[in-house]
Formats: sequence, C-alpha cells, structure tokens
Amino acid sequence: MKSNTFRLYSLLICCMLALTARGQVPSYMHPISASYFASTCGTEQRMRNGRLDATFRLQEQRINEQILKAEEKEPALVDYTLPVVFHIVGTNPSAVTDAQIVAAVQDLNDAFAHTGVYATGPGANTHIHFCLAQTDPLGGNTTGITRTTSFLGDEEADMEDDKVKGLVDWDPTHYVNIWVVSTLKKEDIALFQCGAWVRMNEGGYATMPPSAGSTLDGIVVTGFGKLLAHEMGHYLGLYHTFQGMDCKNNNCATDGDMVCDTPPQRDIFSSPACNRPVNSCSTDTLSGFTTDVPDLISNFMSYGNAPCINEFTQGQAVRMQATIATVRSSLLQNECTPACTEGSIASFTRDLPYPNPGNTVNFTNTSTGATQYQWSVNGAVVSTGTNFSYTVPASGTYTVSLKAFNANPSCYASYTDNVIVSCGTMARFYADKQAIASKNPIYLDSIQFTNRSVNGVTYQWLLNDSVVSTAPNLTYTFNTPGTDTMRLVATNGSCVDTTEGFIIPVADPTPDAVLTLENVHCYDEDSLQASVVVCNEGYAPLPKGIPVTFYDADPSTPTAHILGKPFFVPGTILGNCCDIAYKVTLAAGQIGLNQLYAVINDSSTKVPLVMPNTPILESNYTNNESSISGFQFSAAITPADTEVIRKSSYLLNIVGSDQETFTAVWAPGPQYNLSCLNCLTPSVQVFGKSMVRVRVTTQYGCTVSDSVPVMILPPDFTMTIDTTQCYNKDSVMVAFTVCMNNGYDSLWAGIPVAFQSGPVFVTPALVGTPCVSYHLIVPFPGGDSLRASVNGQDSIPETDFTNNGASVAVTPFSLVLVPSDTSVPTGATLQMTALVSGGAPGLASWTPGENLSCTGCLEPLLTAPYTQQYRVVVRNQYYCIDTAYALIKTYTGGEVNIPGAFTPNGDGRNDIFFIMGGKDVQSIRHLAIFDRYGKPVFESSNALPNDPSLGWDGTAHGQPAAPGAYVYMALITFTEGRQQLYKGTLVLIR
Repeated sequence: MKSNTFRLYSLLICCMLALTARGQVPSYMHPISASYFASTCGTEQRMRNGRLDATFRLQEQRINEQILKAEEKEPALVDYTLPVVFHIVGTNPSAVTDAQIVAAVQDLNDAFAHTGVYATGPGANTHIHFCLAQTDPLGGNTTGITRTTSFLGDEEADMEDDKVKGLVDWDPTHYVNIWVVSTLKKEDIALFQCGAWVRMNEGGYATMPPSAGSTLDGIVVTGFGKLLAHEMGHYLGLYHTFQGMDCKNNNCATDGDMVCDTPPQRDIFSSPACNRPVNSCSTDTLSGFTTDVPDLISNFMSYGNAPCINEFTQGQAVRMQATIATVRSSLLQNECTPACTEGSIASFTRDLPYPNPGNTVNFTNTSTGATQYQWSVNGAVVSTGTNFSYTVPASGTYTVSLKAFNANPSCYASYTDNVIVSCGTMARFYADKQAIASKNPIYLDSIQFTNRSVNGVTYQWLLNDSVVSTAPNLTYTFNTPGTDTMRLVATNGSCVDTTEGFIIPVADPTPDAVLTLENVHCYDEDSLQASVVVCNEGYAPLPKGIPVTFYDADPSTPTAHILGKPFFVPGTILGNCCDIAYKVTLAAGQIGLNQLYAVINDSSTKVPLVMPNTPILESNYTNNESSISGFQFSAAITPADTEVIRKSSYLLNIVGSDQETFTAVWAPGPQYNLSCLNCLTPSVQVFGKSMVRVRVTTQYGCTVSDSVPVMILPPDFTMTIDTTQCYNKDSVMVAFTVCMNNGYDSLWAGIPVAFQSGPVFVTPALVGTPCVSYHLIVPFPGGDSLRASVNGQDSIPETDFTNNGASVAVTPFSLVLVPSDTSVPTGATLQMTALVSGGAPGLASWTPGENLSCTGCLEPLLTAPYTQQYRVVVRNQYYCIDTAYALIKTYTGGEVNIPGAFTPNGDGRNDIFFIMGGKDVQSIRHLAIFDRYGKPVFESSNALPNDPSLGWDGTAHGQPAAPGAYVYMALITFTEGRQQLYKGTLVLIR
C-alpha cells in the first residue's frame, strides 16, 4: 500500500559524522559546490513517488494552523520526555550494539538540550528529552531496541519504505519509531551545472506531523548524531531553514520555515566554511532582526558544513513543543518506566528471514533473567517452551511475541517480531539516477537499473506498463522527455512479484538561451556601450556564433530600429551555465537614447520581430529578450538647494547616476568664489543670491550639466534666562542672554524680548558678538516659573521660530535657620547658620545678641547658657526680607537641679530663680513660691527647664521682695509622661 508519508530529506554531509563513528562512510560522499541544489530541488517537501496530493496539502495546512495557535498560546517551554524505539534492520543487525544505541540517545538529548559537544554558541535548550522505551506495546519490560535480519537494510527509499517499516513497528501514537538501515539506495539531489551532473544519495528521512499516527510514521536513518537530530526536528514539525528557497518573509510565522528567529535563507549551502557565513536574503528585519544577519549555518535544520551544526533556536524549540502539545500529544505516555521491577529481558532470533508457505520457522530464545516463557502468534498463546517452532500455513504476516518472566506471570518482559510470508520471490531494484534530461536527437541520457530481486528466475522490465526488457539488469536510454514509471516483475515458477513504480522525471534537454543586459552607458555622445551576459538554461549546449541583435525600441513593434550589426557569441555555452559578460559598443545614431533592447538567437531579418528566426532550436523563446532604460548618465550638484550665511563657505559635491568616473568644470560667478574650477568638491563662498553651474564629462566622453541656486540664510534668534533674584517683594531681577545664530557675528539692535508681565525689552544697540547678556527688573506677582520669548509675533524673519521661548523656575527669597530647634548641654558651643535661597544674601540681624560671636553675620557661634529662642532677619541687595527662628534648649547633668538661693541684685549673675533639669525633663508644669506666711508671691505654668524667662525675678506685687526664706512647690513632667512634685526652701539674698 502507498501512503501519504511526508518526506523531508537530510543532507548527506550531516550524516557523515554519525556514519563515520560506525565505520560506514558511504562511497558516494564527495565535495559539492555550494549551489548544487539550485535547480533540481525547488522544494524538499515530497510525497512518495514524487507527489503531494491535495488532501495531504490540506492536512498539512490544518496541522500547521494547530501548531501556530499552540505557539501563540503557550510560549513558555516545559519539560517533555518522548519514548523512542530503535529498529535495527539489516543482514547483520547485531553489528549495531546496545551501547551504540544508548550513546545515540544521549547524543540526541545533548543536541536538544544544547549541552555536551553541542554546548558552544547561542543555541537554545528545547526542554525536549528522549528515552529508550522501557515498556513495549504488550505492556512488558523492554530495552527499546529490536533487531530484524533482512536484506531490506539496503533500502530503496521510494519503493521499499512500507516494506521496511512493515518488518517491525510499534504503535506510532505511543512511540517514536526509528528504523536504522545500513544504506539508502535513493538519489536525493541531482543538479545539471555547466554541462555536468552533480548527484548525491539520501542519508535519512522522517515523517512530518501530518502523518502522525499512520503505520509509516517515524524516522529512517543510516546513522546517528547530527543526522538523527535533524530528522527528529522534522518529525517534531520543523522545516529546513531554507524552506521555499526564497526570501519571502511577509509573515515569519507562516512563511519559510515558520520560525521567526531563524533568518530567511535562499541558498541551501550558504557558506564555504564555518567562519565565513553569508547572508542570502535581505528580508531579515521583517522577522524582528535589527539588521540583516548571516544565514544560520549552525542550525540542525540547515545544510551547513557538518562541523558548524550544533543548535536549535528558541523559536524552533517553541514550535516543536507546540507540535508535541497538539498533534503528537499521544506520545506523552509513561513508556519510559519499566512495567514492573522484574529484571528480565526478552529477545529471540529466527532462522528464516523470509519463509514460504509450509516452511517451519525456528525461534531461538535469547532472553536473560527469566525462567518461564509464553509464545504467541497473532495474539494466541501457542507454547510455553523455551524455544519455539512454527510452520506457516499460508502467505501473510504473522506477529510472533515472547513473554519472559519468573514466578509472577504478570511481571514480564516481552519481544515481538513480524514474520512476513510470501511465495518466495521478491522483486527489487535500484537506479543509479533519479532525474535526467534526454531527447533524441538533441541530447540522450540513460539510467542503469540494477536488479536486486530475491529468488527470481525470469524478469520483465515495464516502462509505463510496457515490457522493454527481459534481461536481469537494464540500462535504458530515454528518447523523449516526460514523467515515466519503471517497474520490475520477478518470476519463479508460479511465484510472481512486482515492485512499486519508480517514477523518473525526464527533462527536455533542448537548450534555452537567456540574455541579460547590464551596465549600459553613453559612449562618445551618440553611441552606447553595453555588457551582455548569455546563459543556457537548458541541458544541451548552445552553439558558438549564436547572434544577438540590438534595438532602440520594443522589437515586437514596427517603430523599432536595429542598432548596428548583430553580436555573435564567440564560444559554446554549456547546459545550465552562463558565459562571461561581453562588452558591445553600438552606434545609437542619436544623442540621449535612454532605452535599449537586445534579443538573442535573432538573425535581425524581421521587424517587427517574430521568434524563432534562426535554425537554432530552443525550448523557450519567451526569455530571449532583455531591455534596460534610464541608463544615460546624469550628474547633480549637492546640496541641491541651499540657504547659507553671507560670506560663509561650504563644500559642493557632484553625485553621478552610476559608477562611472568623470571630470568637472565649474563656471565662475559674480556673487560667489570657488576654491577651484576643475575639481569635484570645490569650496564656495557666497556673497548674495547666486546660481552655481557645472559641466561634467564621463570617462566615455559624454557630457551633462547641472546648476543649483544659493540663497542667503536668515538669522535664528534664541534666548536663555540665566538667573532670577527677588526684587522688592513683587518683582524679580532677571539676567538673560539673547543670541543671533546661523553664523551671524553681531547681535542686531531692535530685537524685542517679551516677559510674561512687564514691558517689552528691546536690544538697545548693535553689539559685535552674536550673544549678549542683559539685566532687567520684571514685575512678578508670583508663580512657579518665569517665561519669556525673543522676536515675539515673528516680527523679524528667521529660520526657526520654535526655539524662541525660554522658561525658568523662580525660587522666592526665603530663609531657613539651621538648626531650627535643638537641645544641647548647658554652656555648649553651637554653630548657627542662616541659609538663604532665591537670591544672594545681604545684611543679617540676630536677636538676642548675647552669647553670639556676631550679630550681623550669617554664621555666628552660640554659647548656650540656658534655654532661649533666637531670631535672625536677612535682606538681599534688592530689599527682599525674610525672618527665621530657632529654639535652643539646654539641659544639665542629673535629673532635676533646683537652686537653694539667688541674688536678684541686677548684676547679671544669679538674678533669676528657675529650675534646671536633665534630658528627661520635659516641662515645669507648675511653679509656685510662698512667703513665710504662706502667701503666694510668684506662679508660672508650662515653663521649659533651664529657661530663666519664666523664672522668679525676686519681686512681689511689683515691688522687691524682702530678703529671707521662701517656700517653693514645683510640679515637673518628664519625657516618659511621669509627673513628680518637688518642694523646698529658697533663700532670697540682697
């Protein structure tokens, strides 16, 4: 049965390292030019037999839509583990050891985690892991490795894919099936280039997610390493980085490889070496790249050089995870854990790889760690012996399974093999080529078909269902192009087998001339010189002497005229090759002809032209014509239209329309001076409005002229507000600067400057500098900022009116005393500072002045004898005043200190009775003093400790109190809220 298996093929170079590790480097490995893929493989998306049907395309589109939605919904990476099973198929399957398979899985995990040998560079950890399956489809323990002896290990991929996978396969919805074969007999790449074919065989292939769950779903490889990582990428939904082989990037999520962080790539092989990557597309920035970047030759999904490859990108990781979360979600079973703890391993071999009906197949048990066995055929138990023999009754497929266990039959290991029974003959062949070009008598090619049939006696080769040979092998020459199908019928008595059809695309080899006109330019005023490139897009060579004819208009119209004589290509041009560029000089017959047509394989005998008109045959005449226009040389002076400052100088330059070299002659003028008249970049000094002219002559003797006007540039006024200071409370003294830019060296008189309030200021006189500073008193009723503008109402023409304004924050004149309030020990020295903002400070006045080092300065030194409030008044030079206060509290040692006597005699010492206290005294809540008769003579409340201003001065009722003893009572509050009453006797001494 045919199946719609989506085939994405690997570059064999990617396989080389893995195969080398197994000692199996294929003989068809050889160096190939970087462009070898250009014609044959326009896409790597192929169905078996070379077809992609509409149903499969629709399924692929729907799968990609599911993946894209999953990418958008779940961009974060999660850890996934997928179970893999390796099916070793070949004549000696035991040559691939279990250790090699374990190492291959570890290498695959390193590739997907960007670790181990793949750890260099910026690759992503995909968070996708792989394990050898530990539970098989029967529910038993397994090694995750099967081995099948079969000559199909030498597989022809197009015709024998289903046969190989039919030998053994596990449920593809639960396992990633990986078939390991020795070789693939399949030509993957065929390119005809410059008369020779370059061909390469296939190294591996994988099914894409549209095939998820089909019986053929999985991977076929001839080795491991980077090849297996590449094919696993396809299996999980990744395309090649060069998908489409174009630079289309309108939507990076749906164009190309559908991954946005892999830059678009046109060329399959984009770099000759790892350290010399090229950039084959200029659309990279459409994907979010800031600049065009080199092709991603280090990517597993590229066809870069093998040493370069070591990474998946983050975007590819997201796409693969989205594939797992959607179309391959059934793989997320727990098949990586043994079904039970029994340590047995089940396995067996058989003596007949391909038995006939009636043959007895002997199965040899090679299990380990088990004592009991159970054999089944097609699900039915047939034996419990150690070994087993089975006579196959008829053709068909017989599934033989072995369970191996010990005491517990529910804890077992199992192994399964498919025994395929036929009549004994299998038709097989392979071709040394897949794609050719052939047509009699133009160019003939043949394909050698090698018969590999098993037990065949007679043979028939069927080309398009007609017998063309009965020989064992066949070399067939194809006389006509088209798409042919070859089959082989092998017969042994009554046993007949026919291969699947091998599809052969046979291209038409007829030569195809393609002409391109390049680098046309004026020559000696009335002639043209053109570069002509001739290519052959066919296979057969184009003969020497094929003519090229030139026209001044479309040659298919009667208005066209032939220019000069035809040019005859001097040499033979091989198939799929281009000749060197030829320079042809034509007499145009007119000055300024600015279009040219050329036609190859044109004998110049027909106008209007009708092709063909020579005996030289081509497969396509529609590409024989090339035209070019707008090639006449032009030159322009830059800058093209300039306003400059009078008497200033600047450089002129000439820009030509192409890469031709030229000379220039400048014309002098009365309003400008040129530094040179015969140079390309003269300096010009301008005195007034002018027109500067130049005449340019090309290296080919053609001349053009150009001229540009030069204007005198108006000034550009700007202003800045430099400083503001408070002036007499309701105004500010403003310092500002007015500038006249654009190179003017003097500031004009009469330039208006307007402030938001107050009169308009006008610059008083011409000053010989471009910037001048002024001072002005401006009314300022208050606000956060002061605004002004120069040249208001656009009264004077200038180049830029948007930069005429200025604004500055205005700080009011204010005073802050530092410290404002504080506590110090009695008698301590303290620095007092008056901080002024909003203007320069002028005079200062402190009260009281006692105990200050100065009373008219801003920073006096205070010696604090007791608690007292201080005031400072400061005025700036413009009569703005502000006042600040500070309460300096003192404290003594101990808790409370109350004097026992005082002498109020006016000598300034001990004249006041007041209570002194330490840091913990908050206030003197109440103080009362009584004479000897109990009459009150003094009271105060809420006084500060150490403050004599609320103490007793020794008077009673306005008169000096009599000397003698007095009684005091004081209620004192402490900082923690505690209150305490103090009583005692006080002696007044006079």
